[in-house]
Amino acid sequence: MTTAPSNFHQWVIRRLERLIGIPAEDQGLAICFPAPIGVLMPGCDPVQPDYVVVRQANAGIIRGGRIRGVPNLLIEVLSLGSVAYDQGVKLEAYARAGVPEYAIIDPAARTLSYYRLVSEDQCGEPQVYGEGETVTFDCLPSISVPVAQLFAGAPDTTLRITNA
Repeated sequence: MTTAPSNFHQWVIRRLERLIGIPAEDQGLAICFPAPIGVLMPGCDPVQPDYVVVRQANAGIIRGGRIRGVPNLLIEVLSLGSVAYDQGVKLEAYARAGVPEYAIIDPAARTLSYYRLVSEDQCGEPQVYGEGETVTFDCLPSISVPVAQLFAGAPDTTLRITNA
């Protein structure tokens, strides 16, 4: 059994919904899902990303209770135990599957690292955005996300989970 994500981790996912998901759906651009959501992609073990964006034109991959194909954007929020997995294993797996855009949010550093697929199975170096910057994803060009807003107002920014 693994421990549940921290409050701060969940706060960031809620902010993704507010800053990306709701505007994307309101504009008819995409359908978005916070975890847990099963994603089955070719050449990749089943995964449950923290946040999934599927453009309307690609909505046919949403069927049978899962996402069965390659989403347009996957986002992971780092937890203390997931850094190597999200930045290594998942990055490589998502690139192999052909995910065009992948973002990793680091709540400790207050950054968003944005990867784009540059070849059939490889992402380029990440573009790293800090709290004073705004990111726009290729699949959602009309939606800008101020990185600071991903963390703003969190009632508990604790990253380490304790038993006390």
